[in-house]
Amino acid sequence: MVVNWFCARQDGLSRVGAFHSSYRLLLERGWPNLLRRIQGKEVLLSQIDGVWAGYFGRDHYHTHPSPAELFLYSNADFYLPQKYLETQVLDKRRRDGARFSATRFSGSAHVQHYRKHPEQYEAAVATFLQRTWAGLHQEDEEEVKKVKQIPRFAQLQSSFGV
Repeated sequence: MVVNWFCARQDGLSRVGAFHSSYRLLLERGWPNLLRRIQGKEVLLSQIDGVWAGYFGRDHYHTHPSPAELFLYSNADFYLPQKYLETQVLDKRRRDGARFSATRFSGSAHVQHYRKHPEQYEAAVATFLQRTWAGLHQEDEEEVKKVKQIPRFAQLQSSFGV
């Protein structure tokens, strides 16, 4: 509850607003999860599709490997530390050969990178889109080349599921 109150204050809520947010958290998640804990059941906090949000984001590329990902982050992010993102998220993608692009900004708060660094932000997004678009077209061209190289008889067999 204290962490929620502190985060709400960081996000600009008044003391009353932060208290209200914490109270809602207590009613909607705290109390039901305390009862779950007493019953010996798993506590369900911060989940996306039944997976803890931190693992969902960290491991998302395993579930959806084909789309390229763009990471825009800062060394001054209160909610997502730079070290965690670089060691637990980006390094794993790099080792596994996942398609991603990452840009680290300096001194901008959580999701405030565009406000503080508009030119760099736009350049990072434009570069990512250009590379992704070029990569999609390159993959399409490679697929066309593969199809052209397959003998006619093999194309017929595969089209009938043989």
